[in-house]
Amino acid sequence: MFSMRRRRISFANAIAILALVFAMSGGAWAAGKYLITSTKQISPSVLKKLKGAAGPIGATGPQGAPGAAGAKGTQGEPGPQGVPGPQGEAGKVGASVLAEEFPGAKGTCTEGGVEFEVEESSEQTYACNGEEGNEGSPWTAGGVLPSTKTEVGIFAASGTENLKAAISFPIPLTAGTFIFGPNVKTNESAGTGELTSGSPTVKKVVVELGKFEVGGPISGSGIPAETKITATSGNFTEASPGTLTLDKNATATEPVGLTEGVLPECDNGEGAAGEAANPEADPGYFCLFYFSGLAPSSPSGAFASAPGAVISWFPDEAEATPERYGSFAVTAP
Repeated sequence: MFSMRRRRISFANAIAILALVFAMSGGAWAAGKYLITSTKQISPSVLKKLKGAAGPIGATGPQGAPGAAGAKGTQGEPGPQGVPGPQGEAGKVGASVLAEEFPGAKGTCTEGGVEFEVEESSEQTYACNGEEGNEGSPWTAGGVLPSTKTEVGIFAASGTENLKAAISFPIPLTAGTFIFGPNVKTNESAGTGELTSGSPTVKKVVVELGKFEVGGPISGSGIPAETKITATSGNFTEASPGTLTLDKNATATEPVGLTEGVLPECDNGEGAAGEAANPEADPGYFCLFYFSGLAPSSPSGAFASAPGAVISWFPDEAEATPERYGSFAVTAP
């Protein structure tokens, strides 16, 4: 037995039925005034009856792609200042450091020092005295030039009659030191004389610079190499020429220009030879080297003592403006 089941006609079904009826009736319907082209032609009450209930909710669709990030928002206003926290507790008083100086050996020290201890720690540390240093002389107050050490400087003198140059040593010599006579040397002397072949004597010698010294090396035309002066006599002036005796015979008979090199006492044999730009002196000697002012006379007097030295000259009458310039070296005995 069949049972009739009542179903409601949906809006979509109603439209489909109307379309079917229209198709079967053909042009008759088309020729009439009942062609339905819009739901507005149907009575609302009929449409209400034709409209069925909403169907069930369909399944959720897949999630869409994330959208683009939004623009950064503006910075917010600063928040209000927080309430001050409570005051902290006072810190503990630190321990004191005790210091005590001590002599002799203690801890890591051998020459005395200072012992340090943090109060109530029973731990000691030490600051030790250093070993006694060498004497600071000559740089301490009252210091003197040590034995065999050399100091150098310059001298200058000008005038019309008796020329004098006073020198104050940068570092004084030991009190009581006095250097004079044969221990004062003038270097690089020059002059003229006459040679006789086969003879060691040079006659009619006139000094043009400095003073010819015994032991000094001498050179000139007709004088063999490494020849030295063994004796001197005379005044060595135009009015009263002098005589030199050499340790080698001359090889020619002729007038000759004579040049005496640096004396051995004024060249320590180390490095460059002694000269005006590099004055040198052996221990106990005071050596002079001329820069300029080629003098026709040697010093009439010169000596060195603990605080300094004095040099004097009697210039020749032919000198329009007598002057002497040079350097010196003095070496403590």
